[in-house]
Amino acid sequence: MMMSVLWYFAAGLAFCTKNPAWAFAFISTEEDYYAVQESNVTISCKFIQDIHDVHDISNKIIIRWYFKSPEEKQTEILMYHGGQLDIDPNYSRVHFTTPEPGHGDASIEISDLRMSDEGIYQCSVWCKHKGNSGGVTLIQHMNLKVMEKLSAPVCAMEGDPVWGNDVTFQCESSQGTPPLNYSWEKMSENQMLAPNASGDAIGGNLTLKRLSEDNCGSYRCTVENLLETQLCEILLPCLNDPVVARRNKIKVITAVAMSIVILLVVIVVGFWSLRRINQEQVSN
Repeated sequence: MMMSVLWYFAAGLAFCTKNPAWAFAFISTEEDYYAVQESNVTISCKFIQDIHDVHDISNKIIIRWYFKSPEEKQTEILMYHGGQLDIDPNYSRVHFTTPEPGHGDASIEISDLRMSDEGIYQCSVWCKHKGNSGGVTLIQHMNLKVMEKLSAPVCAMEGDPVWGNDVTFQCESSQGTPPLNYSWEKMSENQMLAPNASGDAIGGNLTLKRLSEDNCGSYRCTVENLLETQLCEILLPCLNDPVVARRNKIKVITAVAMSIVILLVVIVVGFWSLRRINQEQVSN
């Protein structure tokens, strides 16, 4: 692609040496563009031309933009000629970035990007030769990659956060163009992950082995791709030390035992009452 741009630049320059007043060549060289859906993107197409009479520019410059998606044929979407614009109704979201593109800036902006806007864009600029019916055409191709919008990740915890146990923080974005990269950081205390922490940059998990007091605090997960970054946070409480854990277990066991005792008493009383009623009926 770069060789083709250089070839057109050299061709235009060679043409211009025959008539220095008609210097004509591309000066924009970016070929690959990346943008997020629903955003706006500017695709650059700039050139030099030495037409001294600005009133003649509209009659001596023709600019055409073409678009080709992977599934469709190349389509002309925009044209500038004679100071007038001609836009394909199907591409109303595309427009020139300047009111007079013939002056050297034929860049376009695409608004409210959709995934269907992804493809190859061609900028074609024709310059009329002074005193001749012929002219020179420069062509430049640019590739646009539209990336799916990155969703905010969801943070969750798996495991019982009791000291001595293992827990795993999970972080996942449900939407976004890969590759996605996950990273974890501790936001409280010394803001350093403890040595017992190990993260997975691809899967998004952070595992803490044999929890201790050093692990208590808030944690932040960051997920990013080529263009975007999203965050979520989760808290690892410091309440579940061994003493509290044992007391909680005793409370749970006591509550369960009391429930069983009450249930047995209800059963016995009910059985005794039913038996007494039956005996009274027999006696009568």
